[in-house]
Amino acid sequence: MKKILALILAGAMLFAFAACGGNETPDNGESKEPAAQVDAADAADLLTKVWATYGEDEKFFAMGGYNETMVDGAPGKFDVTLVEDLDAMLGLPQANAAQIDDAASIIHAMNANTFTGACYHLAADVDAAAFVDALKANIQARQWMCGFPEKLLIVKVGDYVISAFGNGEIVDNFSAKIAAVYNVAEVVVDEPIA
Repeated sequence: MKKILALILAGAMLFAFAACGGNETPDNGESKEPAAQVDAADAADLLTKVWATYGEDEKFFAMGGYNETMVDGAPGKFDVTLVEDLDAMLGLPQANAAQIDDAASIIHAMNANTFTGACYHLAADVDAAAFVDALKANIQARQWMCGFPEKLLIVKVGDYVISAFGNGEIVDNFSAKIAAVYNVAEVVVDEPIA
């Protein structure tokens, strides 16, 4: 009787281990994991949730969006068809604009070099690492006017890429707020602007 019970238990354990072993692994040995799901309706909603965590003493005079979508004191939607403006205002290279299907911004209203934040939703099958590299290179290569931003931050949150540049303390606080709202946030660039 003990042998039969032991065989049944062993069979049940074998079945349980087989059921748990269904993770696909590509040829290069890295696991294939889907992008983390993010509780945000769109890029503007993602930034709005981050901005909502700021205390009144932390907030600065901000505006979001651009042209028809301009919002005072909060993030706003940025028209992704305005390719030149995405580059000039937010630092997204024109060549990479086709890789996003949604964008939003929040900018210090007195001086964009004090703080400019942007959020982009990547279109399907976009190489996030290559997108981040192009964004970083474009921002780092800019000719700055009206002040020199100290720091560049790029964070990946699921299918979204968030960038920010400006005053080091403001950018660091923004990074902390993103991490507090989205536990899947991954800082991929956090460096001084050269």
